[in-house]
Amino acid sequence: MIKSGIVFAQDIIEIKNDEILTYLNKLIEKSTVDSKQLEIFKQRQLFWDESNIIKYFVQVLGYTIIYDNIIYFQSEIQNKFIDKIDYIKNGYKLEKLPKLIYKSEKFIEYKTPAQQQIEKEGFKHSMSLENNLSFWYPKTTKIGFKTPNTIITDFSDDEVKLIKTIKWQSLDEEKILQRIKNNASNREIDLNEKMFIRLGNSSNKFNFNTCHIKDINELYKKLMIMFEDMYFELEWEQNIELVLREYIKTNYQRNTIYNGMPLNTEFRVFYDFDENKILEIFNYWEKDTMLDNLHNQKDLITFANTTHEIESDFARLYPFLKEEVEFKLPSADLKGKWSVDFMYDGKEFVLIDMAHAECSYYYDKVLNKQKILK
Repeated sequence: MIKSGIVFAQDIIEIKNDEILTYLNKLIEKSTVDSKQLEIFKQRQLFWDESNIIKYFVQVLGYTIIYDNIIYFQSEIQNKFIDKIDYIKNGYKLEKLPKLIYKSEKFIEYKTPAQQQIEKEGFKHSMSLENNLSFWYPKTTKIGFKTPNTIITDFSDDEVKLIKTIKWQSLDEEKILQRIKNNASNREIDLNEKMFIRLGNSSNKFNFNTCHIKDINELYKKLMIMFEDMYFELEWEQNIELVLREYIKTNYQRNTIYNGMPLNTEFRVFYDFDENKILEIFNYWEKDTMLDNLHNQKDLITFANTTHEIESDFARLYPFLKEEVEFKLPSADLKGKWSVDFMYDGKEFVLIDMAHAECSYYYDKVLNKQKILK
């Protein structure tokens, strides 16, 4: 593990921290980089100081640079010579920077063909009412997988207007609770027990403390925080569903990130219901993805200390889930490509979430692996 230096292609050059900027500037002086291109890059920066040269070498030229206990790397490069886990455990921070390409005398952020296709199609699919739990949940409760017992309560048109105009504090708590209690009368869910709360097509998992309540009396308070956190997503909703779910317990304990979310063993399955076949199965907590996108340093360290355990479980359980999916998912009355999320509770796989594949994370990897780009 080099403490400071650069990695480019297969070359690893260890350089003292206080000599890195000098080294990079010497590369510029040797005409290794296009001076005009560099000047245009400088103009893109709100402020320019000497250390910004690192961004240029990383974003434009594809270097990985270790400087001031930070690893600067390009999001399009998976550098096999850098073990991010080791660096995180040794107190380093990760700084992922988007790849830039120089075209027609300007810089634009690079998008892979898969990313371009998803951006083109994803918004349309994300707006589909089929992503709502009320659509797919009834179609999955009797196909053989365990699913959390669930109560779905629609917000009225007037309530939706209050939510979308940032007036959720005006929602009548008693009326909402009464509707939930009425819906719960014939369901196997105890409102006096711990529950998971979410909305119809999304949850507030990045602030996980708002997603679970010890009983129904905590609902309103947590709901207010959830609306505040998720407001920009709710602006586009045609209808909003309030969902209370049985809190699935595991017979194993895991560390937590996102303000309380356990790093349980979870899988994301991409499935084509038209052809009844698995497209791909991913570790929900895929190592490189998590390391590149976790921004809280405490969460990064927690994940680094847990990832081996998660990966071991994923590898062990993968063939069993694959067999169950191939046997059970064809029974669901669904069409098109979907992502299907499963959590392993220590005894069995629990189907916990679904969405159209085109608006689900990791779908770009599916397009790349399956070579089904249009």
